[in-house]
Amino acid sequence: MKMADCTTLLRYLLKDRTELMEALNDCYENNTVFISNKVLVEAVNTLETVHEFSKNQIVDALEKLIEHENVHVYDKKLIHQSLEHYRNGNEEFFDALLEECCAKEHFGFCKAEK
Repeated sequence: MKMADCTTLLRYLLKDRTELMEALNDCYENNTVFISNKVLVEAVNTLETVHEFSKNQIVDALEKLIEHENVHVYDKKLIHQSLEHYRNGNEEFFDALLEECCAKEHFGFCKAEK
């Protein structure tokens, strides 16, 4: 199994470095690849802020990627739910992921509000 980092994930999704595509395609399509939650959060933030992707573009690209049999994430169902929460809500992806993790574990949030 190989561990994805944010840079290679972005290059693979963006397909903007033609000289790297053969190696990236081989890595993501011919190996078992694990993508951590941290890498997903970083990738979403970069796609949104640097590359000005819409939420729909980001979610569609990541949904397509994690559906590959050889691509693994911590919890596919949780990531799918978090991506849909992000797409349909006003939160950043990190917040959507955190809320979905808390819901899964039946945790509440500490709040300092009255």
